[in-house]
Amino acid sequence: MMRNRHIFMSVVMFCLLISAAPDYLFAQLNHYEEQLIKEKILNDFHILIDTWKEELYFEMYLLGNGRSKSILSQGEFAQRMVDLQWKPTLSPLRNETVQIIYRNFAAIHFDQQFENKVNQTDTIWKRMVFSTILENKTWKFDLKQLINIPYEGRIVDPVEEEKKAEQTKSAAEKAAQQAPGQAQGQAPGQLPGQVPGQAPGQVPGQAPGQVPGQVPGQAPGQVPGQAPGQAPGQVPGQVPAPGP
Repeated sequence: MMRNRHIFMSVVMFCLLISAAPDYLFAQLNHYEEQLIKEKILNDFHILIDTWKEELYFEMYLLGNGRSKSILSQGEFAQRMVDLQWKPTLSPLRNETVQIIYRNFAAIHFDQQFENKVNQTDTIWKRMVFSTILENKTWKFDLKQLINIPYEGRIVDPVEEEKKAEQTKSAAEKAAQQAPGQAQGQAPGQLPGQVPGQAPGQVPGQAPGQVPGQVPGQAPGQVPGQAPGQAPGQVPGQVPAPGP
């Protein structure tokens, strides 16, 4: 129920942002602008994560966007964060990517390892997406999303994912080493469509050395349609002439 409400409020905030945004926010970014914005977003995001790791919840509150701060007081936010059973470990983030939606609105995709506050040997990795909005030249974050961390993202297994990535890479390298135009399982030098062991130009099912169009079992040089043992030029059904 809480998660559905959070998603609904995020959609409403996004719609309000679009309706109130000036035209310049929708302008296409060039490569240089995009790189500068991404660097600024990641810089502010890392400040949030580092503050979170040190459990400085009052300082984290200052990094929240205006809408979420109007809903949560600083004391309420800090208490909700203290009550959480999990916090980020000191391990660096993985698979960080920034998706710029508008000049003042973006999404950050990342993998974060969490540890249990009581039993720090109990850890999990989660794949998450944080939204961020530009306010007063600083990228701010949704405080409601932070207090709902147990319901955010999905659990992942980095070891299993690395194993799958290695298998995919190995299969791609194997395919790249295969001769261009050569079908899967085709022997080197074998023509496309050729049956293994069949001579080039040989019809499937034709015996080696058999002339194309020659009936199986027909002697070499025998005219097609001529019965086995019939002399060349002999009419079918005609008795062979007696010898001298």
